[in-house]
Amino acid sequence: MKSHHFIIWTGGRFQPSKECEQKVRALPSLPPPVPLRRAALIHYQWGDAPFEIVATACSVRTTPWESDKMIWLQCKAMQTAAIKPEPDTGLMNVLIPAQYVTGIGPGPTFQIARSGKSDDVGVFPPSQPTPEGALPLEVVERVLGELLTPERN
Repeated sequence: MKSHHFIIWTGGRFQPSKECEQKVRALPSLPPPVPLRRAALIHYQWGDAPFEIVATACSVRTTPWESDKMIWLQCKAMQTAAIKPEPDTGLMNVLIPAQYVTGIGPGPTFQIARSGKSDDVGVFPPSQPTPEGALPLEVVERVLGELLTPERN
């Protein structure tokens, strides 16, 4: 993810810690997430804050994180609350710790009218406890695999 502009979720704090910024900057370059044939509706929780996004592309990625490994959901998505009834909706690249996912399933169908690259990557650092009701990674991977199949459209 070289030359990307990282936007680190802080949960309302003024800015992320220097340690967190260093870990995010050390993330390796990742290929774009795999486009889905049908959007994924994803629920996750970071601390006390629940989120719901619609993703048009999504992959499970493993990266180094300090001396450990981190498994992420890398998505091209938008929060459902920000979707407007207009036909054009802007998406953002995000990295979400896979252990924060509490729900995933088929979302709405979509059509890509135009596409562009963004250097912005939203990162939800793995600094919170795993939420109650988090889904096993195998479930997340199974559902994403199903959303890649042509029968879903």
